[in-house]
Amino acid sequence: MSTDVMSSLCPDHRFIGAARLDGYRLAFSRRSQRTATGVADVIADSAPNACVWGALYELEEPDLKRLDRKEGGKDAYTRQDVVVRTRDGRTHEAVTYCVVNKEPSEIAPARGYLHRLVRAARQRSLPSAYVDSLGRWLLAPDEEFADDEPPMVAEVRADFQYDHALRTVERDRQVLAGLRTRTNVLLTATSVVTALLGQAVLQHHPIRVGLTVAAIVAFGIGLFCCLGVLWPIGDRGTGEREVPPPDDGSDLEGQLVPEGIRGGLRRFRQRWGEWRLGPGRRRWKVTLTEQDIVDAMAGAERADRGQLETAIKQELATLLFEWHRRNMATIERRTDLLQVAGLALFIQVVLWALAAML
Repeated sequence: MSTDVMSSLCPDHRFIGAARLDGYRLAFSRRSQRTATGVADVIADSAPNACVWGALYELEEPDLKRLDRKEGGKDAYTRQDVVVRTRDGRTHEAVTYCVVNKEPSEIAPARGYLHRLVRAARQRSLPSAYVDSLGRWLLAPDEEFADDEPPMVAEVRADFQYDHALRTVERDRQVLAGLRTRTNVLLTATSVVTALLGQAVLQHHPIRVGLTVAAIVAFGIGLFCCLGVLWPIGDRGTGEREVPPPDDGSDLEGQLVPEGIRGGLRRFRQRWGEWRLGPGRRRWKVTLTEQDIVDAMAGAERADRGQLETAIKQELATLLFEWHRRNMATIERRTDLLQVAGLALFIQVVLWALAAML
């Protein structure tokens, strides 16, 4: 699965590394309903060196359900439990997608589809020999491939996707600005009410210490959440790096620390290393830069000269939609903070009112 697809569908995924699935081979055993060309599948193969390389991710169940919908549900692909091996020799229980109703013979894929497979393999640093084997398919005669969509259709589709992606990312900026405006209004109104009620409470004798302390705590929680919404966020874009395998610990640790705690320490070190590398923190980007355009041109370098502009727009649209998915993760978190802030500030106003009246 390419980085673009995973970032758009599962923005909180964790890339573990390249992994090998033994006893299977790559095939094109399903006909796409959209293009009528062959699409990828993995099928069992008893050949001695049969294997399929791919990318291994750590996902939550909601992410898997989104992938299920993307793959067409149970009518197209179904999950299959497999065991894969990463470069460090570790085995992992994993899930892959296999075609449900396989065609009697393989269907010719589109050349552009194969280009995307090769690009995804390079993005995930799959073994060069395996990537070369994918690339050699592209050297086959043209008659072995299905035709891609007509150039005029591709151009119109690319223009629409690019314009829609630009509007979507601009809307992200407006949504975040709206969240900050509502937070400012909430904080200002609540501060005025709190000041009035707090003055009344201080003039009240005896002072209701319990209610006063609870109101101050609730106000602190609300203020903290408001600051979380208003906290400035840089337009830093996205990034992703392979997470190094966790350290198994020294012999001394293995002798002195029980296995359960040792496993917890390994997971903590791995999570800390992933956070420190930064992919999970750079979740906001709304401005195209010159480097983004250069990257899009590099991704479209294999396109025909006449279709270069279309290919660049497709690359940029994919990039913009990836930003949108990551931006939405930031917006959702800040929306949650605003809701918690509203609840906490409402509670503290009620507590101040009770302290003033009782």
